[in-house]
Amino acid sequence: MALTIALAVWTTIYVATCVRLLGRRRPAPSTHEPSMPRLLLVRPCTGAPELLARTLPTRAIAEPAHLRWIAAVEHPGDAAWGPALAAADLLRTQGLDAEVLATAARGPNHKVDQLARTLERCGHDRDVLVVVDADVALGTLDLAQLVEPLALQLAAACWCPVIEVAPRTLADRIGAAILSGSLHAFVLLHRIDPRLFVGKAFAVRLDALASIGGLGTLREHLGEDFELARRLRSRGLVTACVDRPAHSLASGRDLRALLARHTRWLAVLRAQRPLALAGVPLVLAAAPLLLALALVGFAHAPAFALAAAAFVIVARMGVVALGRRASGLPLTVRELALALPADLVLLCAFVGCLVGRRVRWADRTLRLGRDGRLEPASTQR
Repeated sequence: MALTIALAVWTTIYVATCVRLLGRRRPAPSTHEPSMPRLLLVRPCTGAPELLARTLPTRAIAEPAHLRWIAAVEHPGDAAWGPALAAADLLRTQGLDAEVLATAARGPNHKVDQLARTLERCGHDRDVLVVVDADVALGTLDLAQLVEPLALQLAAACWCPVIEVAPRTLADRIGAAILSGSLHAFVLLHRIDPRLFVGKAFAVRLDALASIGGLGTLREHLGEDFELARRLRSRGLVTACVDRPAHSLASGRDLRALLARHTRWLAVLRAQRPLALAGVPLVLAAAPLLLALALVGFAHAPAFALAAAAFVIVARMGVVALGRRASGLPLTVRELALALPADLVLLCAFVGCLVGRRVRWADRTLRLGRDGRLEPASTQR
């Protein structure tokens, strides 16, 4: 009896969460035409020369006139230096103010240190910092839409969901399914969690950034995007999200790399939003657990267990359809088939983030301290 009640309650919560997404409507486009602020657009780069050769030369949609483009690379010996130089040369021939900066970044959060050093040298005459990760094709980002809430003084920062569109391996396909066809997909998750802020593509007003101490104070945070949003909100400032996702061209990963990536992301939740972490097995990736519970309950109440399993499967397939539509991508049988494997990867990542505090990031191993700050692993101290 207790098992049946648990299955009924859990299934109801899961299905209700999925159905809730149906009621969300896109906000009406703004009728205002704000004057665009002066933008500093930074592409933090490291390694991956083949990928960068495809992503860095791209131009954003609705690109404002007052734009300065910077590729931030640690040093000229980095494999990213060559494609960054080539991209800057090409963009300059197209009339864009573009350059490559050797940052000599050393902070625990290498990306944040890159950004802080770039902003310190190049941001004195800018109004807004725009950060777009190097794997994102800038030609899929509507820059005017991203900056509009800032220009209208409606928000201090605005972020854009990113989906993956160039899978090559099985792990790539599962990763793409997570980001475009699960409750963990940012195109859907921000509708459930308004506090969500993901830093793969975002813009922030420099006056708001200065009010929280600047980027340099985020160097020791693994989830610098979460911490940035938290600090802004603590000062009464607003963050926003655009509906139209940008495209990442990242590919070529194996299952271990995919699992490490999501374990690292959930480690951020564990450190900085521990209550939200419980939502992963309970809601976001609950479908496999609910189906397993229905299988166990089949012996006691077969009709009810079958009905619960049917509701879960229909709801999960509906999430795939909603996510693909929100991502502007077609729905195929393959995406439906990858729904449960995607949830299983998230569940494995959830377990992984609980059993250890070490995170692998690029070529470095770091430890997540009890206060949520990064520190060197014991072997690297």
